Amino acid sequence: MAKQLAILIDASGSMFHSAGNGSSKDKIVEASESVQYIIDEIENKTSSSDETWAVSFWYFATQTKGLIGQGNFPVGDTTAWKNVVSAIEDQPSVQAAVGSMTDIFHAVRTVADFMVANPPPLFPAVYKKKIVLFTDGNQTIQHDSRLTKGGYEFEQGIDFAVLLAGNGIALNAQGIGSDLLNATLTDLAAEAEPFGSTVKTISTTPSYAADTSAALMTNSMKVVNNNGILPLRPLAWPASRLLWEQFSLPRLAAAGNDEGSQHRVNEAHFEVDVDDISQELLLGLTWHHPGRPSIEATSPSGTSFRHGLNGAFEIGVGWMTALHIPSPEAGTWRVRVAGDPQFRPLRLNLMARSVSPEFDILLRVDPFQLDPQDTSVVTATPMFRDKPATGKFEAVLSDFTGRTWPMHAQQDGTLVAKADFPQPGIAPLRVELKGLLEGKHKVARMEFTSVQVGRPRDPRLTVEPARFRPGRRYRVAVTIHDAAFSAATQIAFGAGIEVVRFTVLSPLEATAEISVANDAFPGAREVLTFQPDAETLGGIVVEKQPGSGHQVLTGFVTALRFDARGRLLAAVLDERREVLVKRHDERLRRLLEKARDDNLPVSIALDDHGGIEHVTIGE
Repeated sequence: MAKQLAILIDASGSMFHSAGNGSSKDKIVEASESVQYIIDEIENKTSSSDETWAVSFWYFATQTKGLIGQGNFPVGDTTAWKNVVSAIEDQPSVQAAVGSMTDIFHAVRTVADFMVANPPPLFPAVYKKKIVLFTDGNQTIQHDSRLTKGGYEFEQGIDFAVLLAGNGIALNAQGIGSDLLNATLTDLAAEAEPFGSTVKTISTTPSYAADTSAALMTNSMKVVNNNGILPLRPLAWPASRLLWEQFSLPRLAAAGNDEGSQHRVNEAHFEVDVDDISQELLLGLTWHHPGRPSIEATSPSGTSFRHGLNGAFEIGVGWMTALHIPSPEAGTWRVRVAGDPQFRPLRLNLMARSVSPEFDILLRVDPFQLDPQDTSVVTATPMFRDKPATGKFEAVLSDFTGRTWPMHAQQDGTLVAKADFPQPGIAPLRVELKGLLEGKHKVARMEFTSVQVGRPRDPRLTVEPARFRPGRRYRVAVTIHDAAFSAATQIAFGAGIEVVRFTVLSPLEATAEISVANDAFPGAREVLTFQPDAETLGGIVVEKQPGSGHQVLTGFVTALRFDARGRLLAAVLDERREVLVKRHDERLRRLLEKARDDNLPVSIALDDHGGIEHVTIGE
């Protein structure tokens, strides 16, 4: 099998804040480690099969840039690749390269254009193409005065359906953010190749599920191995029946039969049901603090598996690891997770996945967005070898409040349920499917989707003032829209800006006293709050120190981008560096066209937002 894969990571300002939910790392670090984990998983996948993958890595914020150029896997030693990926953890260099705002539409368009223009050499005429997108925030850059896909398409004169589905490109999108982000990603994925396109956005699911590292790992597993979600049951507490089980070690447990006496236990036990079509069992584990847990499994017949024993092996980077068990025995397995040997406290996420690349469950919700009390039709299509699967299946649809709906088999092989949704917000949905594939292979697994009930919420902040000079202190008025402040609300202005005091005045208003460091990096950035999660729409600007001058780019203009009305939007320099034009200017357009047409070198000074301040051309 040949596959062209592009991995696209959000590196906007919000990614350089804590991953939250108990994690002691920033989201960008967890994203970096996840991409490094993907590299090792792809290397394992391609080196142990006859598959060849052409993979490129990208990062984006205001602009989009390549992190690693397209290369074919397997590559042998992945160290150099992973070292390059870790560079996205350096905020000053990253924000100098791509800015700090969020332009999802431009990022997807840029990467799709690259994939279409750069078919991998020696690949067959037909091969699979996929973009893997991870973002933690919604669109913050307007196109045609809108934050929507339609606004970007109109301004740029493109059609995402033509660009993505028309070129056979699937979109796998993973988001952690607002209801509106889920709608944004779902809207984009609807324009992509249907088979292989998925969207999972964590926002109004239970708070313990909003976990960056676990979300990235489960997405990575899906991308590389096209795995299925297996039922996982803790033995000491009720199963959440989510994408993963979250727990802490060490934990307190009753000592013997005396419920009043407790002692610390540094391990947790689970059961997982492995079906007949599982070619490999993956047990993924992520954790949030320094320490090193371990994982082992026991088959239904009593054989033990851990790293290096009976063919099992681990692939791990940072605070995430996956135990691979090839050709697992069907039946109920026991899984033991041991905490750090020094009893350092860990918050962990465990997930169980079945690798069976030929089988998948496609879910469709129609309509995806509806009013409270209205109904949607949820359709599950078991797929085998890229076609609707033959066999006998049954499925149950449920939401996270405990309501269930039986799904009814249709003549075309799909299973359908009609469900109503009384509460506004994102309603996560679970489909549990079991049956016989081709009349003989037992299948049992889960898949997830969601429906948007009512208007998608999109909490946003406004701040006044919004421009700051290094070395000064400010009192900033903060207002929130589509959410409410609470006593637990925290605010962050990014690296180099200390929040001295944050005071909530009312559910909608607050003040922040801040101190801007002398070396705070200049330019636009986002302001964020936590509890609730919200970000500024237009961002703020840290001005340059007097005498520091403008950042200057040099090179040759290879292309110019215009909107549907012929207004100049951006100049593209060699090495695919794109510089935005804030306002259409006929003199600037003619200057850049001359540099492009006559192949003249240019020197472009950038403004505080990374746009063109002025241009000088050479001879």
